[in-house]
Amino acid sequence: MAFKQKQIFFENIISDNEMFFNLPFSGEVNKVIDYVFGDSSVLIDTIEEAEQLQIWCVEELDKAILNGYCKRYTIKSDCEINGKDYEGPVRMWMFEPDGAFDDQIIVMTCNENGLFKNDKYVVGVVIGVDDLERLLSKLKGDVPSKDYIDKVLGGGARYTVQEDGTIDVEWAGCGVLRIKKRDCKDGKLPLRFGKVKAEFDCSNCGLTTLEGAPSYVWDDFKCNNNNLTSLVGGPEEVRGSYYCQDNQLTSLEGAPKKVGHISKDEYTSFDTGESWVTGYSSYCVFDCQNNKITSLEGVDMHVMGTLKCAGNHISQKKKFNVLVETGTVRWGKQNLE
Repeated sequence: MAFKQKQIFFENIISDNEMFFNLPFSGEVNKVIDYVFGDSSVLIDTIEEAEQLQIWCVEELDKAILNGYCKRYTIKSDCEINGKDYEGPVRMWMFEPDGAFDDQIIVMTCNENGLFKNDKYVVGVVIGVDDLERLLSKLKGDVPSKDYIDKVLGGGARYTVQEDGTIDVEWAGCGVLRIKKRDCKDGKLPLRFGKVKAEFDCSNCGLTTLEGAPSYVWDDFKCNNNNLTSLVGGPEEVRGSYYCQDNQLTSLEGAPKKVGHISKDEYTSFDTGESWVTGYSSYCVFDCQNNKITSLEGVDMHVMGTLKCAGNHISQKKKFNVLVETGTVRWGKQNLE
């Protein structure tokens, strides 16, 4: 199987024409590529994210050299770098970076006294097409590294990273995915979630937004005891209970359309052919107590259980579109002004 590679020279340092129309040099480069990658097809390319990629290559090469997990191959070059004639070695460093890479990469550096401040200055890289795509997504902040995801989720959680960078969680330890306060920065969740088949608990994290919260939660969703002023960005459906008490909410904008779950089974009589449906509803809670909510107008929510509203500023006389099924609305003591 031929693996597809991309060979990128960073144009702020060196022109790809200088390298690849220098036939003796390009021949030596291809020998190294064949040695490292075997039967490969190589595409010469330039990318918009060249500066970010170059910085990443410098950092990864430094780690590889320091920890001794790289090999070096040196060839002679005769070209122009930064507008100056350069006749000297080009070093090709072969190693596998940290993270989920399919194969090794080759980082190319030049060394000239007085030309570069860093004698390992990176001028190019050869990297697998799929690895490059994943890496660029990571550098743009779309997809965090596997190590970071594992650190945040913990406990051997099973998950899938989607193309848009959102994370679907299929399983979490003890059925609870607990987000830690230390992983939340600037009042935001540390990852962007999709569907979570577990309890999702981001309470007591200092959150000011639910941006990145899952769209669907199989069990309870807990965002209580934060600094939230809105539920926008939170899940659209929660099969368990929804806890958002003890925040700074002024409305329930962004509340889920459905809280709780009803499972239905259809039966057909063998005698008459008549069909009927039976259902079992889980008893859940939507708890928005102790906030600054003044009205439930505009809320479109179906709660399979109890709605708890005590400790707010809600006028019970105003109309609201919240269907509470199998349970009750507990107004409690309102902080009416």
